[in-house]
Amino acid sequence: MKHGPRLLHDESGIALVTGLILLIGLTALGVFAINAAIVHQDISASLKASKQGFYLADAGIQHASRFLANHSHQWPTYAYTTAQSLALTPVAALSDIGTYTVTIQNAGGAGGGSRKVQSTGTSSNKGQAVIEALFGNNPSYPGAFSSQGKITVGGGAITDSFDSGVAPYDAATAGHAGSVRANRDITILGTNTQVQGNATAGGTVSAGAGQVTGTITNGASLQYFPPVPPCGPPYSSGSGITGGSYDATSGDLQGTSHDAITLAAGTYCFHSVSLAGTSTLTVTGKVQLYVIDKSDFTGGGIINAADINPKAADLQIFSSLASSSQGITIVGGSAAYATIYAPNAYVKFVGNSDFYGAVVGGGDDDTGGAKIHYDEALKRLPHAGLVMMSWRQVF
Repeated sequence: MKHGPRLLHDESGIALVTGLILLIGLTALGVFAINAAIVHQDISASLKASKQGFYLADAGIQHASRFLANHSHQWPTYAYTTAQSLALTPVAALSDIGTYTVTIQNAGGAGGGSRKVQSTGTSSNKGQAVIEALFGNNPSYPGAFSSQGKITVGGGAITDSFDSGVAPYDAATAGHAGSVRANRDITILGTNTQVQGNATAGGTVSAGAGQVTGTITNGASLQYFPPVPPCGPPYSSGSGITGGSYDATSGDLQGTSHDAITLAAGTYCFHSVSLAGTSTLTVTGKVQLYVIDKSDFTGGGIINAADINPKAADLQIFSSLASSSQGITIVGGSAAYATIYAPNAYVKFVGNSDFYGAVVGGGDDDTGGAKIHYDEALKRLPHAGLVMMSWRQVF
């Protein structure tokens, strides 16, 4: 007995139900995709606004950096106890993107103190970010002689330049970057006195019969050099010091007669240094030497014996003394490679020998005819001048 295929009741409606299920599923997927696209679009817009705020805030920090570099002589005026607005106008090209506001205040620290700069960037889409940076104004050596007071050179004195990072000093190839700059007057005495560089004064440059190979500028903007904080007491122990006489209690280092004093590499804090007779001070490595009272580096002078091509940066002498008539007295020599940073003290050269490096003083005197050979490598000292010491995004 044969049985033919038997149809289920209402089997023809299955296709309709299946189609409806597929349609509902596709509709749900479409709605999900649309919602996801909207969410992603919102996230992208928010991210774009946030990034714009960040870049605007960073632009404010960069603007502040340039402003402070151009106004470093006004550094003390920015030592506000609370944050004050720094009047910086964003460039017109940023007007469609947004704007930034910048504040500055004192952040403490040694010497001239550091400054905290905070920049708030706000995009046109209301995205916002805040960046904070810490700036310091550190010792620097922009020329052969720099003074917050006056400068007097004479007696056949010469300033010129070389670069110890390239080659030792050679008179035949000496450069003309031996510039001098003072906040007050510059006086150049004698027919054989030469400034092979620029002479820039906040007051007046009186060259007389002397020669200035570069540009003479009167009434220049004042420069600012941060003070040196007193290093002691207590003073350095006797470690690293050989020869001469040193009292760790008083902090006085003395050389008499034919004493040969040697300092190993390191940082030293003395009350004063006095070289008498033909006594010498030799450094055998990188030395930073701090004094707080008047010091005499004459005698047989200083000797930088670091290597066959000694560098001024290997012996840096700092003075925290504030005096218009006393400070550091120094004599040059064939191995006198050093820097002197005494921004509030008087620096005087004795004799007509050579000095390789740079001097910053509260008043500079080279009327004995010393030849100052500016080491241009000092312009590349790490952390010299205005530097950004730290950077962070607050939010």
